[in-house]
Amino acid sequence: NGNGYNTGVGGDTVFDVANNGSAVNGSAQTKRNQIFSFFGVENLRLENVQMLGGRYWAFAAGNVRDVVMNDIFIDFGESSDRDEYNYDGIHFKGMTQNVRMKNITLRNCKDDNIALNAHAQLSIYEDDISFIKDVSMENIFIDGKAMGVGLYSETADSRMDRIFIKNISGTTESHAVRITNGNGADGDGNFGSITIDGVDVDITGSSTLGGDDGTFNIHGNIEKLHLKNLVRQDFTKA
Repeated sequence: NGNGYNTGVGGDTVFDVANNGSAVNGSAQTKRNQIFSFFGVENLRLENVQMLGGRYWAFAAGNVRDVVMNDIFIDFGESSDRDEYNYDGIHFKGMTQNVRMKNITLRNCKDDNIALNAHAQLSIYEDDISFIKDVSMENIFIDGKAMGVGLYSETADSRMDRIFIKNISGTTESHAVRITNGNGADGDGNFGSITIDGVDVDITGSSTLGGDDGTFNIHGNIEKLHLKNLVRQDFTKA
């Protein structure tokens, strides 16, 4: 099912994370081995699903519309032979609209627990215009590792708009919420309306990714940002 190890790199216990997977046993769209991958899908519904012991991102989707995800449990577990990052729980690429997530539990995700990457364009498109719009997530519980929810837009052509997040709780290493233009991007992104209602996350400050720790990391061109019902666990952090 495309979720096995790459036996051509270092034997049968090493997955080729550095090269983004295998062209043989990775997914056709990303060459990465996700538990679930959906690209170019409408009316997608996942309920009461467990994703355990993934080799890369647990769930990946792009160019999708009308997605419902309820009562999802993700746990990568602990393993010394795995890379210390690139284990996102739920990862949406661009050209995504109308996503509803509720009651999501994520454990041992060694990167973003949930990532929305508006600028992450699929190769099937000829231009760089992309977007993620109309996304809501409610009752998100995270347990350890790097970051909580990441919202990413690099350029003005990658629009992120009408994002609603309610009730994030648990413990993570770096940030509960990260709103940024991405990793070293030159642009300031293109963020429209973002509402975050309810954050109660303990930040341990021991991220393996080496990033600054704090409840929020916000950087980018944002038209409207509404934050409410925030709980500070440690007043030495932002």
